[in-house]
Amino acid sequence: MKAIVFPFLGVLALAACQTYDFEPVKPLAVGQTTEEIDLKAKPLPPNVMLLLDTSGSMNDVVKEDEDIDGRKVPSCDSTLKVCGSKYNSIECPLHCSTRINELRSAMDEFLENSLGDGEDSPPLGKFDLALFPAGKGTNKACDAPQRTEVGFTTSDQYGDLRANINKVRKVIADLHNFKKEDDVLPIFGGTPTGQSLLYLRDNIPEFESAAEDTSRRNFIVLLTDGLPNCNLATRDCSAANQCICTTNSSGLCEAKSSCKNLLNCLNQNETVEAIDSLRQNGVITFVIGFGVDTSHDSKAKDVLNQMAVAGGHPNTCAGCPNYYPAQNKTELLAVLEKLSKAIDPNPCSFPLKGANVPADPNLLSVYVDNERVAPGPNTYVYNPDNTTIEAQGPLCDRLKASSDVHPVPIRISVLKKM
Repeated sequence: MKAIVFPFLGVLALAACQTYDFEPVKPLAVGQTTEEIDLKAKPLPPNVMLLLDTSGSMNDVVKEDEDIDGRKVPSCDSTLKVCGSKYNSIECPLHCSTRINELRSAMDEFLENSLGDGEDSPPLGKFDLALFPAGKGTNKACDAPQRTEVGFTTSDQYGDLRANINKVRKVIADLHNFKKEDDVLPIFGGTPTGQSLLYLRDNIPEFESAAEDTSRRNFIVLLTDGLPNCNLATRDCSAANQCICTTNSSGLCEAKSSCKNLLNCLNQNETVEAIDSLRQNGVITFVIGFGVDTSHDSKAKDVLNQMAVAGGHPNTCAGCPNYYPAQNKTELLAVLEKLSKAIDPNPCSFPLKGANVPADPNLLSVYVDNERVAPGPNTYVYNPDNTTIEAQGPLCDRLKASSDVHPVPIRISVLKKM
C-alpha cells in the first residue's frame, strides 16, 4: 500500500472550488509497503480578465424622456441637446446616465471591493483589462485589441495584486478623458466580440497554458451591450443577403446600407466557438448583457444565452436567462458581486483529482492539527460524484476564519495499492 498525504492551509474566501499549486517535498519512506509523500498546498489568486465593450452604443443613455416634440432625449440634459450614438455621436456629460458612465461607476466600486484589506482579506485575484474595439488598426471601428491595458502581474504578493487592480481602475475611470484620434470618439465603433476573444485565447500566455497548469483558475468577465458583429470573415453568411444585420436584427444585411459591407453582420458562430475553445482550454467566461437592447431584443437574448452556456458558468437563477443581465449601475454591481463569489475559492472545499482520488472512501483519512478526525456533520464529508472533500460545520467555520497569518493545517491521506 502507498499513502499519499496532502497538507492544506485554510484560506479566507467566499465560494467555488479551490485550486492549488502543489509543491512536492522529498518523499519519506514509511515501512516496506507504504510511502508517504508530503505536498505543500498554497491557493493561488485566479487570473481575471475584464473584457469590456466600448462600442458606440455604450454612449447611449440608460434612461430617456420624451420632450415636447416627441423626441427621446437624455433626461440628464437640461438643454435638451441630444447626445449618444443614437443621435449625433456627441459624448454625453459625466453626470448623464449613459451605459459607459454607469459601467465606469459600477466597475470602480467592484474593483475597490476586490482589493481586500490586509493579510486576513486578500485581493480577489490578478486583474487585467481589454477593451474592444481597439480603434488602432486598418478597420478602427472593428479592430480587436492588440494588447491588454495593464497586463497580469507575475507576483502573487497582495500588495502587487492591489497595485494592478488600481491600475485597471484608473484606465476605466479615464475612458472619458481619452483624446480623440482622427476625429474618432474613444467610445465608438462596432462590436468585434469574437475577434477580441480569439486575441485573448491566442496571445495571453496565462490562457494559453491554462489547460496544462491547473494550479490557477482563469476567468474572463465579458460585458457587452449588443450583438457581436464586425463579421469581416463572413463566418456566418456566405453572402450579404443571408446575414442578419445587427443594426436591425429583424432585417437582412442587404436590406440596410449600413450592413452591405458585412461589418454590421452578426458574428454569432465565431464568437460562440471562441468562448467554447477558451472553456476547453480551462478559461471560464462570464457573459454580462448590459443595457436595454440585450434584454428586449429576442435575437440578442438568444445569442447571449448561447455565449453564456459555452462559457461554462451560465446564470442559474429561476426564470433568468443564461447570461447575466443588467440595465444600470445598481444591477451591474449586483451581478459583479455575484460573480466575485464564483471567482473566490471556497476554503471548505478540497477537490481531489487524477491519481489522488481514492478508489474507496474508506481509504481516505483527514487530519486537523495533526489529529485524525472522523467524517461527519461537524468535520467533513467526501462526495464521490465530484471527488471533493467538503468541510462541514465548526471545521468549515475555522477554515473561513483562517489566513496565511493564522492557518489551520489540514492533511489528507489517500491509501493506494502498490
